[in-house]
Amino acid sequence: MAATPPHLWLYGLHVAAVSRRAGIGRALVRAAENVAHGRGARQMTLDVDAGEAGAITLYEALGYTVVRHHDRHWRPVDRRTAAVVAEGVPATLIMRRSLRDRSRGG
Repeated sequence: MAATPPHLWLYGLHVAAVSRRAGIGRALVRAAENVAHGRGARQMTLDVDAGEAGAITLYEALGYTVVRHHDRHWRPVDRRTAAVVAEGVPATLIMRRSLRDRSRGG
């Protein structure tokens, strides 16, 4: 997570395929929202691969809306060597929600 009050970004959320649809993603997002709210953030933003229909559906159910499309996602880098390890990562959607009403989506 990266925080710039009154706004927080959630990066790199991933739930293993075998663990999906068990409420883990929802719980992780809600935990991040609680941290953000505790730090005084009024909004949270995240990015999601445009082709990840399941994740997009989850985020929409949690109250996130698409604020813009991003044609080029960041390039994955090896943390030890700083070498770029992949190119051509898919387009993403930038989604945001207000943390003022945190009751939406359970």
